Amino acid sequence: MWTLYQHHKGMHYLALGKSLHSETFEPHTVYLALYDNPRNDLWIRPSNMFDDNGGPRGSKRFTPLARIRPLALDESTNVLPFGFDAWGAGRTLNEFVDSYATNKNHLRGQRYVLENLEGAPLATLNTLRFTPELTGLAWLATHPEHRKQGHATLLMFAVMALLRFEQSDMCFALHSEIGIRYYERFGFEKASVDHQHFEKSVAMVASTGQAAAGLDAVLKEFF
Repeated sequence: MWTLYQHHKGMHYLALGKSLHSETFEPHTVYLALYDNPRNDLWIRPSNMFDDNGGPRGSKRFTPLARIRPLALDESTNVLPFGFDAWGAGRTLNEFVDSYATNKNHLRGQRYVLENLEGAPLATLNTLRFTPELTGLAWLATHPEHRKQGHATLLMFAVMALLRFEQSDMCFALHSEIGIRYYERFGFEKASVDHQHFEKSVAMVASTGQAAAGLDAVLKEFF
């Protein structure tokens, strides 16, 4: 589980954990910037500074907002209803949720959830690791009562940052049913016409360099 923080200047960061200085044993907090920082994405700060009231007028320097964690498969019924209004046409809610018991992308994927500090789920995202350098992103959805508050956006930034922390040249692919503008903020671009295999969605790719091998085969199969 990772905690999402907002710096007093407005930027968002994801705390990865604590570390000790090798000489002084002073505890430090290790954290990822969830925005395009030209200096670096990964940072450390002495924990007593990270947790202090160094913001304006004695406010917190970093304020905890939410937590992100992998979701176990048997917890999925808690978040699958988030997508019912978008993808459940012609079915009851129970039929919609039950359909994922045999959905191959659901079963093989690793779903993440953004929770508030009390543990209530706010948004969810499924990831499909096709190769060490290529991950598909799917099923981004927000609890109906918590939409239009930026939760899905923060979850996308955080999950992509976590996977790139693990694999720096990670390439991401997705199919967008809502056009391309929303996903452009995460570095996605519309894939070439040769990669567009479905009429109702747009294939998009986010890469730090050359696109990962096997991308076209993934985009043909994806969904």
